[in-house]
Amino acid sequence: MAGWPQRLGSYELVQLVGRGSFAEVYLGRHVHLGTIAAVNLIKVSVERWEDFEQFKQETQLIAEQRHPHIVRLLEFGFEGRRPLLVLDYAPGGRYASGIRGGRGWS
Repeated sequence: MAGWPQRLGSYELVQLVGRGSFAEVYLGRHVHLGTIAAVNLIKVSVERWEDFEQFKQETQLIAEQRHPHIVRLLEFGFEGRRPLLVLDYAPGGRYASGIRGGRGWS
């Protein structure tokens, strides 16, 4: 596991599952519950209090969303100054790849 953290928040990192311009995404296992989640370490750091408050408000809005086709936000926090989002793990690829591949979403 050289080159990336072994634990973020309450999650032990199992493997890197994706890396993009916005975040690094790890498959994580909760250290106490054993549940699996997608741990997203955002690449942009929060430097000012105003930015932290805006991030917190936007994250709270995401957490309120309930829909069968939207992954749930399980936890958020910071690793240093970098935001950390923990979401339900949805194996099988990204939503956009499903559309391009001609699979339907019901």
